[in-house]
Amino acid sequence: MINTYTTMLDIFGEAGRISSMNYVFKLMQENGIKVDAATYISLMHWISSSGDVDGAVKMWQEMKYNGCNPTVVSYTAYLKILLDNKRVKEARDLYREMILIGISPTCHTYTVLMEYLVSAGKCEEAMEIFSKMQEAAVQPDKAACNILIQRCWKVLEIVKEMIRAGHSLGVYHGALVICRLGRARRPTLAAKIFNSLPDQQTCTATDTALISVHFFAGSPDKALKLYKIKRRRCIHTAVGTYNVLLTGLGKSGKACETDTYRKENKRLQVDGASRNSVPMDEKICDLLFAGFMA
Repeated sequence: MINTYTTMLDIFGEAGRISSMNYVFKLMQENGIKVDAATYISLMHWISSSGDVDGAVKMWQEMKYNGCNPTVVSYTAYLKILLDNKRVKEARDLYREMILIGISPTCHTYTVLMEYLVSAGKCEEAMEIFSKMQEAAVQPDKAACNILIQRCWKVLEIVKEMIRAGHSLGVYHGALVICRLGRARRPTLAAKIFNSLPDQQTCTATDTALISVHFFAGSPDKALKLYKIKRRRCIHTAVGTYNVLLTGLGKSGKACETDTYRKENKRLQVDGASRNSVPMDEKICDLLFAGFMA
């Protein structure tokens, strides 16, 4: 029964028929149907989308008054509503409340915060949130990376601010951001991010990420040239590197080169079987580019 009502709520809400949505909600209450946090959040979303932010705030207060305890999903959704509508003080108070009662932010919570801060030009504060995310061992998902990409020039500012403040993206996040920028067809910015990394983080994983950028940009010759330069500098090639090369060259129609590096890859795997351990940067490279698709 509740699924029928919630479906009707969403149908009316999406159509902008807020009065009809409120009527259905009233019927739910009159019929004694228990309203859960997800239903309240849905109502808040549609009410705020109609321009009635105060109405969404009242719905949040009603939810808590009726003993429906908010979850991290509820807090994050309401936080986004407040920030999207420039209710910054209320959003700050809400976040503090969430932390005080022991609810840990998720990746999506951090993403909502960073999205607002980056769009507001508050790069230093976004950097602090990113640092807290790292300290909490919360890994960024695709949405978090996409936000950085959408605000790509802000990313470079954030990275520079992090380095100046003594923080660092780290090998994993550095390679990930570079690769994501490549997917977004931002090769120039990806190169700037790469060049901003500390020397100790220019390794197999970040080099491979930069090679992938050229394949994404439709420049296989540049990708191959960069790979050869790295080889001459004795930077080790990981399985993930060959995944990038073989996929990129294959899609570029370079059959001869693809065959050459396929043979190299086989030799690497044979040689790798006798190695006692694999360096961390190569493990990261293999993790990031195991299923690479150019």
